[in-house]
Amino acid sequence: MTASLGIDPGVTGGAVLLAPDGVTALQAWGWRRMGRSKKRAGRHCWRVMAPSGLETEAPTLSAVGAWMAYTCPVPTYVLTVEGLFGRGETLRILGESAGVLYSHLELGALNDLSERKAGTLEWRPRSRTWRSDILGISESQTGADGAEALALRTVPTWCSGLGELATNGHVAEAACMARWGWLKNRARVGA
Repeated sequence: MTASLGIDPGVTGGAVLLAPDGVTALQAWGWRRMGRSKKRAGRHCWRVMAPSGLETEAPTLSAVGAWMAYTCPVPTYVLTVEGLFGRGETLRILGESAGVLYSHLELGALNDLSERKAGTLEWRPRSRTWRSDILGISESQTGADGAEALALRTVPTWCSGLGELATNGHVAEAACMARWGWLKNRARVGA
């Protein structure tokens, strides 16, 4: 089996890389946009956190994606990014955020052709799909905030290695997406 990377994209978001066992986090990242400051010439920057408690600042969201790719401990993985559907300004911002993160991580999902039987090592499920399959809920039951709360309660029961990021809702949802991608890949390769 292959490691699985799940990403909850956005200006504030999270990502989790699950080991090939599908339950151990090899690495996790959480990020949030910080306010503008004179020190940064009035620009925003992003605070990036790791399970060890290590924090760094990134000048752009693209730099967050580059840092994730640089610190990723495995060369290939199944990549699952929540599919973006809908319209409006929020969707545009979310799409841009997902794009700059994804651009640095897509090669890890594509460069291991030996494991690519039919299909691809990339998945883009709708939120209602992975929430139903992993959390056992429908969107009408909880909404986004309820799903995040449920992920925060359930992920620590099956996923180890998140450290201080176990209390980050975006990281918990990213772990769920990574698990969903891991299960889809397992079914695809017949393991």
